[in-house]
Amino acid sequence: MCTLMIGDLSLMKDLDRQTMANVHGGEGKTVAQVAAETVTMLNQIASGQCEFSSTGKSYVCY
Repeated sequence: MCTLMIGDLSLMKDLDRQTMANVHGGEGKTVAQVAAETVTMLNQIASGQCEFSSTGKSYVCY
Protein backbone atom coordinates (compact mmCIF):
# COMPACT_ATOMS: atom_id res chain seq x y z
CA MET A 1 0.00 0.00 0.00
CA CYS A 2 1.27 3.48 -0.91
CA THR A 3 0.57 6.77 0.82
CA LEU A 4 0.08 10.04 -1.02
CA MET A 5 0.74 13.11 1.12
CA ILE A 6 -0.43 16.50 -0.14
CA GLY A 7 0.65 19.12 2.37
CA ASP A 8 -0.99 22.19 0.82
CA LEU A 9 -4.58 21.21 1.48
CA SER A 10 -6.45 22.10 4.65
CA LEU A 11 -8.88 19.20 4.15
CA MET A 12 -8.03 15.63 5.05
CA LYS A 13 -10.21 12.87 3.63
CA ASP A 14 -9.77 9.15 2.97
CA LEU A 15 -10.52 8.32 -0.66
CA ASP A 16 -11.94 5.03 -1.86
CA ARG A 17 -10.54 3.06 -4.81
CA GLN A 18 -12.88 4.60 -7.42
CA THR A 19 -12.25 8.16 -6.23
CA MET A 20 -8.48 7.62 -6.32
CA ALA A 21 -8.80 6.24 -9.86
CA ASN A 22 -10.29 9.58 -10.89
CA VAL A 23 -7.45 11.68 -9.46
CA HIS A 24 -5.51 13.38 -12.25
CA GLY A 25 -3.07 16.22 -12.40
CA GLY A 26 0.50 17.29 -12.76
CA GLU A 27 2.23 18.79 -15.72
CA GLY A 28 2.39 15.59 -17.71
CA LYS A 29 6.00 16.09 -18.82
CA THR A 30 7.76 13.42 -20.82
CA VAL A 31 11.00 11.85 -19.64
CA ALA A 32 12.83 13.77 -22.39
CA GLN A 33 11.39 17.10 -21.18
CA VAL A 34 12.39 16.40 -17.57
CA ALA A 35 15.89 15.34 -18.68
CA ALA A 36 16.31 18.50 -20.79
CA GLU A 37 15.20 20.73 -17.89
CA THR A 38 17.61 18.91 -15.56
CA VAL A 39 20.53 19.39 -17.95
CA THR A 40 19.69 23.09 -18.31
CA MET A 41 19.52 23.50 -14.53
CA LEU A 42 22.85 21.72 -14.00
CA ASN A 43 24.52 23.84 -16.70
CA GLN A 44 23.23 27.03 -15.07
CA ILE A 45 24.53 25.93 -11.68
CA ALA A 46 27.90 24.86 -13.12
CA SER A 47 28.32 28.21 -14.89
CA GLY A 48 27.63 30.16 -11.69
CA GLN A 49 24.39 31.69 -12.99
CA CYS A 50 22.34 29.78 -10.43
CA GLU A 51 22.75 27.98 -7.14
CA PHE A 52 20.69 25.80 -4.84
CA SER A 53 18.71 27.56 -2.13
CA SER A 54 19.60 27.05 1.53
CA THR A 55 16.89 24.38 1.82
CA GLY A 56 18.26 22.49 -1.19
CA LYS A 57 14.73 22.12 -2.58
CA SER A 58 15.01 24.78 -5.28
CA TYR A 59 17.57 26.88 -7.05
CA VAL A 60 17.85 30.57 -7.79
CA CYS A 61 19.43 32.41 -10.70
CA TYR A 62 21.11 35.81 -10.68
